[in-house]
Amino acid sequence: MQWKRRRRRTRKKAPSTAVGQDTVVVETSEEASEEPVVSVEDVEAKAAEEAKAAEEAKIAAEKKAAEEAKAAEEAKIAAEKKAAEEAKAAEEAKAVEEAKIAAEKKAAEEAKAAEEAKIAAEKKAAEEAKAAEEAKIAAEKKAAEEAKAAEEAKIAAEKKAAEEAKAAEEARIAAEKKAAEEAKAAEEARIEAEKKAAEEARLQAIKDAEEARLQAIKDAEEARLAAIEAKKQAIIDARKQPKSPEEEAKVAAKYAAIEDWGERSFAILTDLGVVEISPDPDSPDYDSTDDDEFC
Repeated sequence: MQWKRRRRRTRKKAPSTAVGQDTVVVETSEEASEEPVVSVEDVEAKAAEEAKAAEEAKIAAEKKAAEEAKAAEEAKIAAEKKAAEEAKAAEEAKAVEEAKIAAEKKAAEEAKAAEEAKIAAEKKAAEEAKAAEEAKIAAEKKAAEEAKAAEEAKIAAEKKAAEEAKAAEEARIAAEKKAAEEAKAAEEARIEAEKKAAEEARLQAIKDAEEARLQAIKDAEEARLAAIEAKKQAIIDARKQPKSPEEEAKVAAKYAAIEDWGERSFAILTDLGVVEISPDPDSPDYDSTDDDEFC
């Protein structure tokens, strides 16, 4: 702020105050008196400086605390408005001075508030940084614990898997051993069954052969007896008289076919049962049943 001093002559009239565009001239009735004259330009310059300081404080306050910045802005606007009102009433220099002092005080308070807000913001930032660091440490600790738990779970799972694999291998070996034993038992049972079946088949074959032999003997005996009966019946038929012409012709033709008289006579005697032929022991049809009996 620039202070100008002027020397005024004493005028015999009532004191008056003239307000110019650039300067404020105060006339008094005392001769050779000197009073400070405050120009509007100086007041506005001072207000601008204060507004600049308030703006800087506002910017700093906005960075750290938006609420203090808003309050500083409102205070700045109020200070500018108040300074404008005080500029219009420049004739009241005391009011201007008081306004200046109040503005300086306000600016100091705002600067102090901005500093306190800055300190509070820095403190809060430090606390948040500390909390973030503690949270980071806690997170890293938790992550380490979780990693350790995961590793232990992995080891336990691998151990369990190994035990299960071992148990499965043992179960497989036991199952294969059991299957081998069952296969061996089945093979032995099969061999025993085949042996038993073969023995049964052999015995059945012996039985069937014996039954067949006995049946053959029975059939042969029946055939022999039937042959004896047939021979007896043939002798009876040969000796039967009289015969029909057809039978006589048949018998005559049978014997006429034998040219040798001796053979013919032998055949006739044999048919009549006069001569009996002894069985040939070498013949397949020979019956040796009664050979061991006494005559």
